[in-house]
Amino acid sequence: MSTDVTGTEPPEPPTMSDVAPGHGPRARRRRVRGLGRAAAGLVAFTALAHSLATHLRGWILFDYARSGYSGAILPAVHAGDAGVGAATAVGAVAGVVFVAWLFRARRNVGSEAPPPVSSTGVPREPVLGPGWAIGAWFVPILNLVLPPIVLGDVWRGSRPTARPGYRLIIVWWLTLCGALLLNAVADMTRAAPANQLGPQVAVPAFEEAAILNSAAALCTLVSGALLVKIISRVSRWQARWFGGPGRQRRRGWPRRAVTVLGVMWLLMVVGLTMGQRLLIYPTLAPPVPSVEVAGPTARAVTVHTEDGLALTAWLITPSGPDRHAHVLFAQGNAGNRGVRAGLARRIADAGFTVLLLEYRGYGGNPGVPTEAGLATDARAGRQFLIEHAGARPDRLLYFGESLGSAVVTGLAASHPPGGLVLRSPFTDLASVGERQIPIVPVRLLLADHFPVIEQIRRVPSPTVVIYGGADRLIPPAQSEAVAAASPHLVRTVPVAGADHNDPALADSEEIISALRQLADDRRGR
Repeated sequence: MSTDVTGTEPPEPPTMSDVAPGHGPRARRRRVRGLGRAAAGLVAFTALAHSLATHLRGWILFDYARSGYSGAILPAVHAGDAGVGAATAVGAVAGVVFVAWLFRARRNVGSEAPPPVSSTGVPREPVLGPGWAIGAWFVPILNLVLPPIVLGDVWRGSRPTARPGYRLIIVWWLTLCGALLLNAVADMTRAAPANQLGPQVAVPAFEEAAILNSAAALCTLVSGALLVKIISRVSRWQARWFGGPGRQRRRGWPRRAVTVLGVMWLLMVVGLTMGQRLLIYPTLAPPVPSVEVAGPTARAVTVHTEDGLALTAWLITPSGPDRHAHVLFAQGNAGNRGVRAGLARRIADAGFTVLLLEYRGYGGNPGVPTEAGLATDARAGRQFLIEHAGARPDRLLYFGESLGSAVVTGLAASHPPGGLVLRSPFTDLASVGERQIPIVPVRLLLADHFPVIEQIRRVPSPTVVIYGGADRLIPPAQSEAVAAASPHLVRTVPVAGADHNDPALADSEEIISALRQLADDRRGR
């Protein structure tokens, strides 16, 4: 190597690891390749899951309206709601990872290297600083324009050529906003006939909404694919500033498969944890009909809870001979008071005064349903019957179906009734969840528990348990276990061949017969 006249050696020419194409000497930057891969993978998974869930849910709701709000389709409706909720929860995780990647990539662009040169030869400074990589998403109104500007800065500042290439980001942002807009319009289209009765009104609106949901799903897929492409390109360009990706260990396909399955399982756990209450309390239901569907003696009443809510419920008085007994009717987790009006009316025709309780968050009521909230609603219903309907505690019966059986069992443990009728009770909520989703630690994740098997042991009232012999949601063994734990069991009534929502169980004459038996036993004392 030659030396100059002073005897010193000339400096070595810069290498690719020291110079970023078009950016001058390498400054202090952070690697984004690994974070970019994580963000791209999560975005791709979220886009696919959310688009599929949105598309299916729209057409499930259309079938629900077309069937006249059939209870047979309700499980599919609940599954569709849960799918969208889980996909949204996973999307939140993907959003956090993406914003972290965007912030780091924007910091790299704003490092000590000179800004990229535009096609006119003028240095192009970034428009927004690194902090906007996070804040741009949360500024009202401006969050409609700021995110693509931030991402555009990162794109232009990372690209090794002077070409702007901004159109890809604009198309991504337009398709994303289009998906959000189409879903919002679909929801408004379905909500328009909410106060109209009859499927002939709702079916056309639900079909139009389903088409809009499908269009939104397509926009979501396109938007997700474009964002994955943007993340991958920017990560690859910035990786060149470090002299390439460097040496990497190659992993075999078994390890990759385990990693992918592990990530998918973790995403499912996160989604179910964040969206669990959408599964437990699906408040979507057909419009609440007029109170007249519960009979000529039915009237709407307001039940005031101790935490300040005003809940609408229906009070149905006997149309014939009065047994001078009252029934607190706690329904399951799906539907509203209109769905159970037929059974409540037949109970009233048998001589009972019935309060058809409507939980918070259901049937137009305020509030958000939780285990503690439903317990508060049940106490308020009992107090209403005693103070405003003339119920005597020893002539007051509790009837609960499915989730409602857990609600009235908890109430009976603290405020014993004259009798307790449980239709399809479960031992505890976690046992039901573990059977439905066995690969997830449901018991550890649940926020609400409903420990029926523990509470029934403290109930001093005569109890009747009714259950379906072919119940696929709540196994007969769980209802039998509840009956076995009751210290004052009168009898169990298995309905052979009946599934959870079959009329032979849900509207069984055995329910009315059990209420009659308990009322007559109390009268004889």
